[in-house]
Parts: sequence; structure tokens; C-alpha cells
Amino acid sequence: MPAHYNEVFQILSVAEGFAFLYLNSKGVVELATPSVRHLFDRQEGEIEGTELIQQLPALANLNIIEFEPVSTRGTIDFFDDEEVKVSSCTYLEFLSAYTQNHKPYELKICLHGADRWLEIATYKIWHTEEIKFGMIFYDITHQKNNEDAIKLLNQHFEFLQAKQQINLRDRVLDAINVGILLLKKQSYPDQMHDVVEYSNVRYTELFHRHHTDIHGKSAEVIQFDEKFKKQETQFLQALEQGKCIFLSAKIKTSENKFLWCDLQTIPIMDKDNNVTHVALLFSDISERKKLESQLIQHQKLQAIGELAAGVAHEINTPTQFIGDNLHFIEDSVTELAKYMSALKSLLFNKNNYSSDELKNEVSQLDADFELDYLKDELPLALQQSISGVGQIKSIVGAMKSFSHPDLKEKTDVNLNQLIENALIVCRNEWKYVADINTHFSEDLPLISCYAQQLSQVILNLVVNAAQAIKESKGENMSEKGFINISTHIQDNWFVISIADSGTGMTEEVKKRIFDPFYTTKDVGKGTGQGLSMAHSSIVENHQGRIEVESEPGKGSTFNLYLPVSSH
Repeated sequence: MPAHYNEVFQILSVAEGFAFLYLNSKGVVELATPSVRHLFDRQEGEIEGTELIQQLPALANLNIIEFEPVSTRGTIDFFDDEEVKVSSCTYLEFLSAYTQNHKPYELKICLHGADRWLEIATYKIWHTEEIKFGMIFYDITHQKNNEDAIKLLNQHFEFLQAKQQINLRDRVLDAINVGILLLKKQSYPDQMHDVVEYSNVRYTELFHRHHTDIHGKSAEVIQFDEKFKKQETQFLQALEQGKCIFLSAKIKTSENKFLWCDLQTIPIMDKDNNVTHVALLFSDISERKKLESQLIQHQKLQAIGELAAGVAHEINTPTQFIGDNLHFIEDSVTELAKYMSALKSLLFNKNNYSSDELKNEVSQLDADFELDYLKDELPLALQQSISGVGQIKSIVGAMKSFSHPDLKEKTDVNLNQLIENALIVCRNEWKYVADINTHFSEDLPLISCYAQQLSQVILNLVVNAAQAIKESKGENMSEKGFINISTHIQDNWFVISIADSGTGMTEEVKKRIFDPFYTTKDVGKGTGQGLSMAHSSIVENHQGRIEVESEPGKGSTFNLYLPVSSH
């Protein structure tokens, strides 16, 4: 496994619910997390180093019963609309056929005589000599069973009502590890209201609310964190229009805390296709968000480590000339002390000299001790030293600001200064390959943001731009490229534009740049996490968007849009 994946592998090894395999191009398992052995009932040492087809028939000859794509989530399309059907085949054949899509898929397999549902993400990891595969397994059997139970509930809802079998429905839904609220559509003369008719046990556990506290209440019992106004609007529109949506947000509990949830709305229709109820499904994703946070922290520490040598070089340059100047000042002060002593002696014996002789002696002293030279050079040495100290202070301040732990709440910061600090931190990455041109709007208000996250995004984009320019120049670095950075406000959005004269991207690459683990860099030079984390920070955490313009051979432009009112 490439060195830069080891940290990710260690995180996945302890992540709850995840199993990870690392295969070479011949189907030989090189690394496997402990959870893989548990999932496939293997002992330690029975998986690593073995070939799937020959050594692990339980894995290599899985009978694929059913294959279906994962639903579209967020703003990224994981699958095409066309239906994919797969009959019985070896697992390695299936992997080879579908891993180039770089998209997660769901498999229903026979394992130990029982049906299991797995969500599998397969990744090609490009090496200079061969292609290897990374596979992440997530056992979603319980989730699929829950979805089947919900579908069954929808199909038989009227039948259950007619037979008065509500208790049976409650027992089924209380066994599901998903919080469920059932809203009933009620018509009033002027409008339609959604009233809570049912809640299962899991919902009460997640949000610490008793059934009696919410039954008969409106959908207003579902309160979003104020940072998720966009998701709240989507949710309310889905209720009003009776549509199915899937979103992630923080939702308030009765203890005034906020719980990270995946929220899904499922309209339930009568025989005339009229929406009579809406089922709301709440899944606790706190652990998943914790894992994402760990990955972000890993990426942040990795960036700091990679930049440490450059920062040390940036500090070393002013430190050297400060040291040289201080040695010069020390020698000069010694010479001035000697000069003052000689001058003092001359003045004590001035009666031994005529006026003209005394002037000549003083002039000779000035010449011997190079007094005119010292008068010119000493102030210059002091000014250079003060300037050097200022440079060091600026670099240390930028590093301190960049590496400061991110706060859980947004803070008001100066956007232009935030970008300047990021440029100072990564200066050694771009100063030899590109000229930075900044065009900052001077009348920007303070921006409410997660400052450390936004700093990391800016730094990643600038470093990527510098690397793209270096790649486009090859060995010919006689002429630098450029990176243009601007800020302004457009239609109630802060806009940060970062344009470079690098290699640019094809349409195929541009579609995948925000996918986790996707990278076009050589092995050891990229984890494929930088732009994925940037997308997560800007789109999910700041409710903004990223627009990319690029053309092969002509460079790329990333436009970041952040809401002006984002408190």
C-alpha cells in the first residue's frame, strides 16, 4: 500500500462498521482490516497474501444474487440512470468489470448460507507499474431489511388499518434501528397541516421525546440547527409537495442538543395516488461524522508536515541576515567604543595641540575608525534586522492562525487576511514556480465561517495550482506561471476566485475531482482527500458551492461561493 494510505488504513481499521481490503492486480490480498476477517469468518493470517480465486473460494466464487446502484446523494451523481444486471460470476470478474466506475454499489450475496447486503466502494489505485484495488465494505443488511420493512408497511398500510393491527405495526417499527415519525396530512379551509400520528421507540431514544409530547403536534417539532437553513427549506418543501428527499443535517433534541442525522421523507399514497401520510426516517450518523472529522484532521496534519520544511526555509532566510547584521553591529559598537576612548584621550590633551592640529587629529580618528561608513551602515543593518523580525513574526503568526484548532461555532474573520495567512504558510510551495497576483475587494464585511477549515481549503487549492504549474513547465522553469486570487461580493455571496496557468483538466477528470481518494498525482504525492474535504467544507459546512472552469493546457479556475449571511 502507498505510504500516504497508511494513515487512512489505520483510521478505517478502528472505524465502526467498515471493512477494508487492499488487492493487487492479480487479486492477491495485501492488507485487510480485522473487520474483514469477522465479516467473512476468517482467522488472522488466512486472508493476507492469498489469491481470491485459488485460495479463498468463499470470496472468489460468491454467487451474486442481485446488484443495484446506490441512490444519488447530495450534489454528486454516483450512478447513471441505466439499469445494471449481473448474473452469477466470480467476484474478481465483477471487480474488474465495475471498479473503473469508481462508484459505490450494493450487493446481495450468499455468505455462510445466509443472504447479506453489502455496500462496496471500489477504487483503482494507480501505480507506476501496476493497478491495485482498494475495497471498502459496509454491512447494510440491517438497513436494507429496515427499508424492506418500510416498503412492506407502505404496501399494507390500508390493510393493517382495516384489520386494526396497529399493535403489530408498532412491534415491527419499534424493532427497526431507525427513528420513524409518521405525519398525517390534514386539510383545513386555508391550508394543509402535517400532524404527528405515530413515532417509534428509536425516535424517542434519539431525540429524548416521549410519544405523548409529540403526537398530535405539527411538523414544527422537527427543529434544524440554524446552520442548516438550506436543508430545512428543502425538508419543508418536500413535506408540502409530498416528495421523497434524502439529506443530512443536525436536528434538535429535547435536551437542546443537536444530533447529526440522515433524514429521508417517504410519501405514502392511497389507492387514488393521493398523499395521505409522510414517513420520516432518522438515522444517527454521529459516528460517521466523527470518522470524517478524523480524516480532516489527518489531512490537516499531513499538510502541516509537508509544509514544515518550506516554512523552516522561509524563517531561516531572515534569521541568517539578522544574525549577520547583529555580528556587524557588535563589531561596530566595539569599534565605536575604541573611537570614543581615543577621542576622550585627545580632548584631555587638547592643550597640547593648536586648533588646526586638534581638528586634524579628530579627522584622522574619524578616518581610522571609518566613522562615515559606520554612520551609513549601522542604521541600515538595524532596519534590515527589524524587517527580518517582522517577516518571522508574520510567518509564525500565519502558522499559528492556520494550525489553531477549529472552533465548533463559526467566527467572524477578515477574509482577505485569512487568504494572506494561507499564502504565507505555503509560500515555499509556490514562490519558485509562480507569481501570486491578489485582487482583494477592500470593502468586504467580515465573513462568518469555520476559519481553520476555510484556511485549509485555500491552502489546498493554492498548493494544487502550484503543482499543476510545475507539471506544465516540466524541466523548463525559466519562466514562472501565475496564480491569480481575487475576492468580491456578488448577489449576496462572498466569491473567492483562484485561477492558475497550470495543466488544466479534461471533462472526465473534472467530474471526479471531488470524489474521495481520487488523485491524478503520482504515488506518494497525493491522497485524493484535499478537494474532497474542500467540497465537504464549502458545500456541507458552509452551505456554499464550488464552480470549476478548466481546459487542458490552459489552466483551471476554482470559484468558491460562501453566503454573506451565514450566522
